[in-house]
Amino acid sequence: MKVTLINNNNGDVKEVKLGFSWTMFFWGSLVPLIRKDWIAAMILIAVNIVLGACTYGYGTIFFDIAVAAFYNKNYIQRLIKDNYRPNGETEEMKLRKYNINF
Repeated sequence: MKVTLINNNNGDVKEVKLGFSWTMFFWGSLVPLIRKDWIAAMILIAVNIVLGACTYGYGTIFFDIAVAAFYNKNYIQRLIKDNYRPNGETEEMKLRKYNINF
């Protein structure tokens, strides 16, 4: 399921999936880089480097699964803080279903 968000300031439209992020699961830190989510990308890369060094790479697998479970919700919440709003009543209902306040 996807939700459409519109920026009130410049009219920019973003369509974001809700729920588990399969793209994050398979592609890891490339997803925030492609979405231009620079802060999340830097944090994920740093944590993956540290975990990879400490656990011979095995810790990054579990970390990436955990991040994939929460990334889309976190990304939508950051977009809402950046003045994005749901595009219509149906989009609002989708966000409420996933406990995302706006």
